[in-house]
Amino acid sequence: MKGVKNGVRCQVSGVKKKPLLLYTLHFTLYTVFILYTLHFTLYTNLFASGAGTTVGVTMLETVGSRNSALGGAFTSISGDVYSIYSNPAGLADVSKRQLSSYFVKGQTDDYSAALIYSQWLLTNLKSGFAFGVYNLNGGKMDINYVDGTSETVISQSDFLAALSWGGYTAKNFMVGYTLKYLSTELVEEYKASAFALDAGFIAKIGKYFSWGAAMQNYGTKIKYNEIKESLPFLVKSGVSVNLPFGGSHYLLLAADGIYLDKEKDILPAV
Repeated sequence: MKGVKNGVRCQVSGVKKKPLLLYTLHFTLYTVFILYTLHFTLYTNLFASGAGTTVGVTMLETVGSRNSALGGAFTSISGDVYSIYSNPAGLADVSKRQLSSYFVKGQTDDYSAALIYSQWLLTNLKSGFAFGVYNLNGGKMDINYVDGTSETVISQSDFLAALSWGGYTAKNFMVGYTLKYLSTELVEEYKASAFALDAGFIAKIGKYFSWGAAMQNYGTKIKYNEIKESLPFLVKSGVSVNLPFGGSHYLLLAADGIYLDKEKDILPAV
C-alpha cells in the first residue's frame, strides 16, 4: 500500500511472520549452546588454574566476555580486540578503533580487570595493533606469625601489559606477535618481573572455516627469592566454523587444544 502522510511518501508492504516452530528452534539451540559454553568455560578455567603452575598464572587467564563464552576456544577467531590475549593474528581483522574494558569479581574480594585499545593500520596489507593492560588482585589474606602477631596483606597482585600487531601476509593468511611485560607481587613482599613473546597465525579456509595456531609466554624466568621459575609456556591450535543461521545471523562453533609445556597436559576448549 502506498500513500502520502505529512508530505512524506511512504510505502507499507506485507510482513511475513516467522512461524512459532522456527522461534522455538532458535530458542532451544541458543539455550543448549549457552549451557554448554558455561560448562566448558568453568571446566577449562578450573582445569587451567589447577594444572600446577603458580608462577605467571595470570598469563593463563581467559580474558574477555566473548572469549569466556567460547570456553577459551579463541585461537582461530579474528576481528576481536581480545585476540591480544589469545592469538595476536586475529588483530588483522580489526576494522576500526575500539576501546574495551573487562571486569570479573571473584568469590571473595579478589578480582581481575582489563583495558584494551585497538586500531587498524594504513598499510598495503590489512593490519591492526592493540595495547592492553590487565590486573589480577588475589584478595586479602591473614598471616599468623610464630610470635603470636598477625597481619592482613594482599595475597597476590599481578600487572600484565601487552602490545600486539596482527596483519595479512596473503589473501587468507594472517600472522601476529605480542610483546608482554609481567610484574607480580606475592603477600606484599616478594616481587618479580618478566618479559614474554607470543606469536600465531590464522588461515581462512573457504568462506566459513578458520584454522589458527599460537605459542604463548616464551620469555624470561621469574625470580621471587632465590629460585628462578619458568613462565607457563604453551602451544595451542584450534578450528572454527561460522555458519549462516536464520538470515542475517551466524552460529559460531570453535574448538581448541592447549598444550601446557611445564605440566605436560593437554586442555580441551570447545
